[in-house]
This record gives sequence, structure tokens and C-alpha cells, in this order.
Amino acid sequence: MIKPINIVIVPSVALLYSACSSGTTQPDADPVARKAAPENVSIAGRQYYLETDLWRDFMPISPPDGKPLIALAHIIATDSSENSLTLTVKQMWVVYGRQVWNAPLSAESRPPTPPYVLEVIARDGPKWSPGVEVDVIVEIADNTSPAQLLRASKQMIFRTD
Repeated sequence: MIKPINIVIVPSVALLYSACSSGTTQPDADPVARKAAPENVSIAGRQYYLETDLWRDFMPISPPDGKPLIALAHIIATDSSENSLTLTVKQMWVVYGRQVWNAPLSAESRPPTPPYVLEVIARDGPKWSPGVEVDVIVEIADNTSPAQLLRASKQMIFRTD
């Protein structure tokens, strides 16, 4: 006989595991705040905007249904002068309809970018179809001002073949 406590623990552990997995999405718990995020922000007297590259890999070595989403975000200073060393991206979300992927930022080394661009990447996202549009939102901050949301709307997911 299974004890009742086991019935509660097993589903709870499975739910927790699925919510923490990098390739899963959840319903957007705060769609109003994310949709209201501006497309440019001012931090420490400088203006920033967001550009993205989103793709899924369908090269011959990929699984038949392709590899998971990769999201690359560039936070760009409009004045093209060097970014502060304290400017950081705290979080990134990719929103498709009512689903949101809280994209875990990768700590991998990336090729150098211009000094006015801050680049972050997230891997192992959901397998949303190439050709769909999503919104990408990042939370950025430096040590002189509070964190702010920055949004790039209607970003296309591409595919590599």
C-alpha cells in the first residue's frame, strides 16, 4: 500500500523539476508589466535599446524536430560610447502568446563585441516554431540606479538549416 504522503511528494517533485527545467515554459504570470516595458531606457544619463537574434538549429546533425531555441540579446548604448563595467543583465524573458520562457543566461565566453554593446545569450529554450514572433524583455541595471525592464517587440524566431 502506498502511503498518502508519497502521493503528495512525487507529483510535487515532478512539478518543481518541470518548472526549473530550462527548456520549459510557464504561463506568463506578469504579462502587463512585461508588455509595458519600454523599447529604450535611460540609465545613468545614457540611452539603451535592445536588439535580438533568435534561432533554432535544424542542421543535419540536429534532431528531426530541431534543437531548442537560442536567444542572443544585445543591449546597445545609443551614443556608441563605452558601457559602464557595472551594467549587467539580471534576467531575460522570451514571451510567445501567453507562454513565457525565463531564459537562464549562459556564462559562456563570447567573441568580443563593440564597447557600447552588452551581449548575453540563453540556450536550451522551448521548441517554438521558426517564423513566429515573440517579445524579448531584459532586466538591466548598474550600481548607480535601480533595475529597469527593456523590451524588443515582435522578434522573429529564425531557423538554421
